[in-house]
Amino acid sequence: MGFRMVAICSEPGMDERVIVTDVLSHAARLGSRVTRRDFSGCTPETASRSLARLARKLASSEELYVVAIEQIPPSDEVFVAKQARALKRMWDSGASILFTLLPEAGQLVEALPECVRVGASSLLLRCLREGQGEGVDHGMLRLTRGIPSLVRAFDDVPASSTLGTPPEAYYDSLGDLLEQSLRPTLSDEERRTRLCMLLLGHGRIDELREVLGQVHTDLLEFIRENAPLFGLSTDLSVFSCLSSVAPGALAACLRHVTSASALFPEVAIACLTLLIARGELTRASALASLPECEDALSEIVSHAAEFIDVGEVGLVRHALEREDVPADSGLRVLRSLVGALDTRGVRGLLARGKAELPSGSTSLLVDVRQALWGRLPGTRMDATPEGELERRLMTHAGFCALLMRGAFSASMSLLAGIPSENHEPCLSNALLAIDREVTRHFVGCAPSGRGDEAQRAVEFLTHRPLRGLSGYVHLLEIVEALLDDRVEPSELEAAASRLERSGDALVQVLALIAGAIADLRRGASARALVRATLAVTASERFDADYLCRVSHLLVDVSGSLAGNRLPPRVLGAERDDLSEVSALVWETLLSEDDPMLASPLREEAPRDALWLLRVLCTGLGDLSSGLVERMPQSWRKAASATGGSWPPQARPHAARVRSSSPRRSRKPVKITLLGGFSLSVRGQDVPEWKLERRSVKPMLEYLVLRGGGVKRFQVVEQIWPDCDYVQGFNRAYQTTSALRSLIGDAGDDRLNLIVANRMSGEIAVDMSIVDCDVTEFREMAREAVDSEDAVRSLECARAAERLYGGDLYVPPSDATGFIEATRMELRGLYADAMVEGSAAALALGHDRTAVRLAENAVTMDNMRKDAVTALVRALKACGRDAEASRQRRAFDDRTV
Repeated sequence: MGFRMVAICSEPGMDERVIVTDVLSHAARLGSRVTRRDFSGCTPETASRSLARLARKLASSEELYVVAIEQIPPSDEVFVAKQARALKRMWDSGASILFTLLPEAGQLVEALPECVRVGASSLLLRCLREGQGEGVDHGMLRLTRGIPSLVRAFDDVPASSTLGTPPEAYYDSLGDLLEQSLRPTLSDEERRTRLCMLLLGHGRIDELREVLGQVHTDLLEFIRENAPLFGLSTDLSVFSCLSSVAPGALAACLRHVTSASALFPEVAIACLTLLIARGELTRASALASLPECEDALSEIVSHAAEFIDVGEVGLVRHALEREDVPADSGLRVLRSLVGALDTRGVRGLLARGKAELPSGSTSLLVDVRQALWGRLPGTRMDATPEGELERRLMTHAGFCALLMRGAFSASMSLLAGIPSENHEPCLSNALLAIDREVTRHFVGCAPSGRGDEAQRAVEFLTHRPLRGLSGYVHLLEIVEALLDDRVEPSELEAAASRLERSGDALVQVLALIAGAIADLRRGASARALVRATLAVTASERFDADYLCRVSHLLVDVSGSLAGNRLPPRVLGAERDDLSEVSALVWETLLSEDDPMLASPLREEAPRDALWLLRVLCTGLGDLSSGLVERMPQSWRKAASATGGSWPPQARPHAARVRSSSPRRSRKPVKITLLGGFSLSVRGQDVPEWKLERRSVKPMLEYLVLRGGGVKRFQVVEQIWPDCDYVQGFNRAYQTTSALRSLIGDAGDDRLNLIVANRMSGEIAVDMSIVDCDVTEFREMAREAVDSEDAVRSLECARAAERLYGGDLYVPPSDATGFIEATRMELRGLYADAMVEGSAAALALGHDRTAVRLAENAVTMDNMRKDAVTALVRALKACGRDAEASRQRRAFDDRTV
């Protein structure tokens, strides 16, 4: 030992007992006589007498001793003098002395000039204290600050594991440390200061003075030097106590500070008020559980909406029970709201009337609850929100209003203005996360699987006393089941059956709609009709009629498929997106002999009703295929862009149009060029980002459209016109290698799609293993034009209509103009097929089909006289003479 008298002056938890044991063991190994005394729990008088006896013993001995004395208690001046004389006598006798004591007993060290003091900073684990060096775990540094007893709590945590939630041993050690930090041997002033820092967790020293009044700088400096637990900064301006660094730290704190809190109740009340003012409501909620804070619960009522937002419905209910509520007070409405938030189904919410609620956010929470019953928000949406909570709740209320009106595009724009927040979870953020997920499903841009944000929102609403808002979780579940093409009818039926008895009318109606769709896909039209009728009845009470109109449409579909005759339907002058889809459905359900019910469908896609179109185009047999066949080209493009495959069912090959035709064998490679570029190998799509590399798409399209093979110099002139042939040939070789790699990555190394012959200078695609929609389309379109059989011509025209998913894909590099010329050729061929198909349909008495095919031809080229003539004839055959005249006049105006 370098010094013969050393004092370890530290807070509990610094492993001073371990140090003493190690020192004595080392001294014993060296042959020294050792003696040890422990004064834990002793009075100053007892400790002084014992030290004096030990000093006399050592003075009379000729042997040299190493003496360890633990936990000398804090003493007054008289006993400090006695203890100092005893220690000095031991030292004079030649003994080496190591003793430990608490910081408040430090005056004993000051009375011993021979003594070397070791403080808290020297006892922190060095690597953690410095926060540097190889292998330092900075997560552990943040949670322990190098305090040995806390570090030891992580002994059972594998070194390779990521430090997330601390182990239970950590909270146990932290609780013990917090309790000892408020020990009775400290002065009342210091205990109040420490208690305040523990309860607040972090903050400025000015806030401490706001709670406690005067706080002396000397006291703060003393705490900074001796108690790293409280995290006082060097300049004594801020503090960060360990009671705030981990999620469960405050709970551990409160279990161990109850006695100190009861001794200083005004500190807990002042801390609660300050935490509410700072917006730290989760911490304030925990603090409000202390008995000392009962008298301050009126603050909870004043900020009821904020506490409900963090999930503390029970705390707000408890606070309201302590309040005297006048008969005409807004607190009665608030009390009924709290009851409704924690109760499933319909619960009577008192009318707001003229009652003054505690805040605008409270009024919005009423709207949030009532939205699940089909009520539109009663709060003005154009009002200026006061604070972030009110802004988030107002956004959610606006979403509910748009949802019930079917305005999903507007809903997406509304939610885009509120960024996702990954802060502390709360009710308003959870609702917005669910709103975003529901909206993405309706507009068709939802990713596969539920997003992390939405999953966290579901967990928040599920694990809080918010049973009255569980309907939003159910809303998300039924929307996911209904709008996911991969969900089987049995799974959809199970979800619908579970939720169609929900006490929340909005969820119930959507579940009945989903159940009706599931029944239709299973062929149970009568059961679907019952469910759709129930959905109509339940939704008629809503403040908006969108879901009621959807339910009415499903009644028509179910009834028609069950064999009932569709009654006349008349659309109003103002037609929204749902009206357009309804018109398409009605026209598809009608037979060719029935009169037209509406004017032609508009060319603009009904984006807010595409979700319903996708649902009806999935798994409903002839109805689904009829909808796909009859919808305008622009609708198909919009529907295909909403995600998933389009049509939702497998696209029929040309051979399906006539059962007597032999089916061609399915080829392993499929290339789609109409309406966009896609490549699949044995049913597995090749990712777009892979196709964008090394001009893969331009080369593959050029080779396929040229019939399979061309000379290398032609490829260079088409794709790399600025390169010389040597450089161009190298690029062509690299692209063919990339194509082979794509096929191999797709899972079939045996396919040899590209054949390059250096001797002949040719590059070719093996068309025997390739299906291309352009080839199929050309076959069907040409047969529709050339066939003299009206039935066969109409069948082939319909097949060409299905196959033409859009104009031919034109890559960025088309130096020779070959692709553009092919595109124009295919547009003309499509128009030819539609004109001939319209004439064949008219000859067979399919007047409405004739109108649709002729409209396709005019849409493709409105300057073709034969297309306009075919459309005019078809319109007149349907009795739409006025529209026929308008089409003729419009064509004459264009050709002047």
